[in-house]
Amino acid sequence: MKDLLNLIYIFIKPRMVLKKLKRGPDFLYPLVVIFIIQAISGYSTTRVISQKISQAEGPPVLFSMSLSAIGALVNILILWFVSIVITFIIGKRGKYKNLFSIVVYGYLPNSLILLIRTILGLPGRGIGLATNLPQNSSIYLFQLLRRVDIFYIWSIVLIIYGIVILYGLKRRETLIVVALFILYFLLLPLLSLLIQSKTGKTTIPDRRPVFFRFLRPRGSNPKIPRPKP
Repeated sequence: MKDLLNLIYIFIKPRMVLKKLKRGPDFLYPLVVIFIIQAISGYSTTRVISQKISQAEGPPVLFSMSLSAIGALVNILILWFVSIVITFIIGKRGKYKNLFSIVVYGYLPNSLILLIRTILGLPGRGIGLATNLPQNSSIYLFQLLRRVDIFYIWSIVLIIYGIVILYGLKRRETLIVVALFILYFLLLPLLSLLIQSKTGKTTIPDRRPVFFRFLRPRGSNPKIPRPKP
């Protein structure tokens, strides 16, 4: 019962929960809750899509629910791997099960937005701050901001805070961890764009330039010869 209360306390008393995770790993209950939320979100998204197109063309409900849960697990494993690499860089070893528990609990706010949007009848997660971008913004900037919202930031802060508590980091080490997470956040969209370019699939209009104007290759913007007087 106390472990179930941690699902609530992580939002209101995160330090208490993270200290418990330092003493011993505990990830079963939050992982189950995340899977349930993802499955509900996948089901809701499928219903919304099916209402817009014919029922026969809509994606299978069970497939969408499973895919949503698997996607969350993949994201959690990626965050866990990134956290291990970051702690390795600052010279910390071990306690990887505890670290996994911290990542899972830290992921709960990131899933909360899905539950809220499902209750409001909105499909999926949305595109975060990318909604405010002009149509001619770069694909990189779109990919960077589409996953940014208060819940995503909340999750990352919880994970960083958990790492600080788990390994007893000093201020300098904490700043390095924050900087490395920011670097990960900046590089992740590039990896996503690379995968999309290899598979030939993209969900973003082609008219968006990939890079900012000052980062584009010079050859991509050839100069127009001026007419001779």
